[in-house]
Amino acid sequence: MFNFLVKLIWRKIGLRYLSNQVNFLVTTVKKCKYLYLDETGDFNFKSHGSRYFIMTSISISRPSNLIKSIEEYKYSCIEDGINVDYFHCYEDSEAVRNYMFNLIHRNLHEICIDAVIVNKSDLLPDLLRPQRLYAEVLSFLLKISIPKELESKDVEEIVVITDTIPINAMKTKISKAIQNTLPEMLPPGTRYKLFHHQSRSHFGLQIADYCCWAINRKLNRNETYWHGLIKPALRTELEPDLSKMDKFTNLKRMTPPTIPSF
Repeated sequence: MFNFLVKLIWRKIGLRYLSNQVNFLVTTVKKCKYLYLDETGDFNFKSHGSRYFIMTSISISRPSNLIKSIEEYKYSCIEDGINVDYFHCYEDSEAVRNYMFNLIHRNLHEICIDAVIVNKSDLLPDLLRPQRLYAEVLSFLLKISIPKELESKDVEEIVVITDTIPINAMKTKISKAIQNTLPEMLPPGTRYKLFHHQSRSHFGLQIADYCCWAINRKLNRNETYWHGLIKPALRTELEPDLSKMDKFTNLKRMTPPTIPSF
């Protein structure tokens, strides 16, 4: 009888502990929003370099049906003999790319997309440095996206995850430039964490890569199909007017900001 009572007590304590842990996790999920950033374009400022430098962010919460669907699709690819380490729109096969865009399109209600587009031919000399351009664009994009996310009562903190800084030799300089630039661009007291991770480590980064690719194809090749698939979730798509400035201050709006409604 004594052993039975002990087991019963421990079972109740254990269930209460698990219940508290579940409640803690649910609370944490509700109060945290993730922003994943990816960029396309190079830092070659000569005529044979890319015309645009584009940085795109997607915001998403946990749990996410989109993230879960992409994970399931990855394992389906592997089981079908398709060697998928991670999804990268430019390198993925046409079949994989079509399926990924289909998954994103079907779950647009879970994400908001913001993009900053820089025509490199408009840059003044002070921005013709990779570390300066990267830091300014990233900071400007977060200045657009973070305050919008913090408008929600369910969001207390933003976790920002960017793809690994693209130029190994300049990682330290770029990180320092971001640390110096970002606080000046954001409202005082903005709550955020910033990390640089490899794209293969987060499906969110891979979604951002797909969205960035779609915007780039529209601008460089006038291919609107892919852009049309993500357009309902495009909250902002902005091109700073840099022809007479060395900082991202004035804006030329490319498309009016929209918040998707489903």
